[in-house]
Amino acid sequence: MYKYSRFNINLQCGPQTAPQDDIALHMSVRLLEGHVVLNSLQHGIWNEEQRNLALPIKRAERFEIILTCEFNHYKVAINGRHYCEFPQQIHYDRVSHLAIDGDVSIVQISYESSTFAGIGGASSSNVPPVKNPAASTKMQPPSYEAAIS
Repeated sequence: MYKYSRFNINLQCGPQTAPQDDIALHMSVRLLEGHVVLNSLQHGIWNEEQRNLALPIKRAERFEIILTCEFNHYKVAINGRHYCEFPQQIHYDRVSHLAIDGDVSIVQISYESSTFAGIGGASSSNVPPVKNPAASTKMQPPSYEAAIS
């Protein structure tokens, strides 16, 4: 593998990496290949991967990735533009950790939460940006049960 060739972003259902906890969304950004691979891992078995071409990120350039969790799928935006969607195969309520590894330098991670039907919500404005976070950062996703009750 070439240096500075890829990095991964995982929305995980726990902190373990060996053996790996379930991964609701695995996003592998492959810079030299020019695409992103999306997948999920359940009980140690990878599901069918989805490849998305025309990656709008170049090596050594700054970029922004926004992951949005909709009711039944994830949306990925890169540099302010919609890039792709990935169907939820593991319910978002199980996601508890964000893990990032590979050839990437992180400037900031922010998290926003809201509930469905406009009921309540929290904002990342109360949480300061994280500089050089560890590989696993604890998140608190919105509760599906609280949103529908």
